[in-house]
Amino acid sequence: MSGSGLFFLVSIPLWDQFVGLMKHGLEFLATTTGSPGLAIIIFTVFIKLVLTPLNIRTIKSQREMQNLQPKIKALQKKYKDDRQKLSAETMRLYQEHNINPMASCLPIVFQLPIFWGMYGSLRALSGTVGGPFQDPFLWLPSLGHPDPLHIMPFVAAFFQLIQTRMSMPTG
Repeated sequence: MSGSGLFFLVSIPLWDQFVGLMKHGLEFLATTTGSPGLAIIIFTVFIKLVLTPLNIRTIKSQREMQNLQPKIKALQKKYKDDRQKLSAETMRLYQEHNINPMASCLPIVFQLPIFWGMYGSLRALSGTVGGPFQDPFLWLPSLGHPDPLHIMPFVAAFFQLIQTRMSMPTG
């Protein structure tokens, strides 16, 4: 199974072809740019651009849900002893404002296979001997080996913090 290690994806038809397509795209970018690290960056930016409409929909849905929170809390206070009525009134409120409570988490379902495929293709590419993914990038001696200076976890945490701060409501 292309060495991805995700045992439950074995039963998904065309999974190996999907991972192979991503692998070929990364190899093409690495050969074209001359840098495996740059290829990963370009590929990631491309994927983020493709997923931008889903991310925008998620953020809008989360903000709409946050705007309804005072009304939902009022309903919870009003119908604290009647769970059925609370559920019915909450759903009515969602319908009134054209909000789907699942819309904020549904796009993740579409993103996960892309991330798993990226992981599988990078794992396969980093395991190949003599390919461009064995070349050094910045301070990394090879993209097939762990970061010897342990800088990448801090870089990832920093960018995750920035992304979290950007998605938080203002005020």
